[in-house]
Formats: sequence, C-alpha cells, structure tokens
Amino acid sequence: RRMMYAALLVAAAAAGASQTTPTPDIIDLDANITNTLATHEVAVVNFYAPWCAHCIRFEGEYSLAASKVPQVTWARLDCALHRETSEAHKVEGYPHVKLYRYGRFAMDYEG
Repeated sequence: RRMMYAALLVAAAAAGASQTTPTPDIIDLDANITNTLATHEVAVVNFYAPWCAHCIRFEGEYSLAASKVPQVTWARLDCALHRETSEAHKVEGYPHVKLYRYGRFAMDYEG
C-alpha cells in the first residue's frame, strides 16, 4: 500500500508539471496535526517556511498535485509559525512532505 500512495504522489506531480496551477482546497494546519488529520484516511502534508525560495516554487506543484488527486487530503503547516510542531514531526529542511494515515505518520515522501 505504501508504494501505491507514493506512486499517486509521483503521478500527480508528473501529470501536471506543465499546466497552470489551480487553487484546490489545502488544509492549513496548526499545532494539532494528529487530531485534525485523525478522520482522514490518507493525508499528504507539506511542511514549509514562507521565506523559503524552494517552498515558494514548490507551492504551485503541490497545489497542482492536490487538484489531480482529490482522493487524498492535502494539507500544509507553516513551520515558521509552528516551529515546535515541525520539530516534533522531525522536519529538518523545507519543503518537507510527509504522508499520514488517520493522523499517524506513515512515511516521508522522497521525490
């Protein structure tokens, strides 16, 4: 199953790399990630910093992937505002994408 979710992410990113970025619903998270995502079977979370150039470039791709794969929940956490939470989730660089199942960490996205 892990491979299926990773494949969904890769396919979504590749499918829309050259299209315009729509504005899908992406949940803005706070320090209460686990409870917020507990009712979502699969959630992809983008840990970002608003000052990070890589994050700014990645935001368009992330939004596009979210529009291509509506079967999963897409969310993001501003690590500048929620530093302790990002550290608790072992985020060491930005952007950092993680996959959660019912609010529990499942895997890091490496792509």
